[in-house]
Amino acid sequence: MILNWEEYHDDVTEMDYELPHFTMEGYKTQDEFYHKNNLSVHSTIFSCIEFAILNKLQQVPCFILDGFVMTVGTKFFPEKLENCLLFFEQMEMYEQCAEVMKLKALL
Repeated sequence: MILNWEEYHDDVTEMDYELPHFTMEGYKTQDEFYHKNNLSVHSTIFSCIEFAILNKLQQVPCFILDGFVMTVGTKFFPEKLENCLLFFEQMEMYEQCAEVMKLKALL
C-alpha cells in the first residue's frame, strides 16, 4: 500500500519528483506485495515512463519501496510498457491499453 508521497531529487536528471512510497510491511513476500498492489505499481510505472518519454529523459524514478528508489532507464522502457500492457489487458482496462500502445509507438 502507498504510505505517503515523498519529495525526491534525482541527481542524474537534476529534477525534483514527488514519488509514492510503498512499504513491504505486512507482506510476507515480494510476490504477495506485488499481487496486492499490482494496479498501483503498474499505473505508477506507466505514468513515470510516459513522463520520461515526453521529456526525453534517459531514466526516471518511479516509486520508493521501503526507502529504496525504484528507477527505470530507457533500455527497460519497452519491457516495462509491455508488462503494463499485459496487466491492463488482464484487468480489461482498455483505455490504458490504448495509452500504452501510443507510448510504445514513440519509442
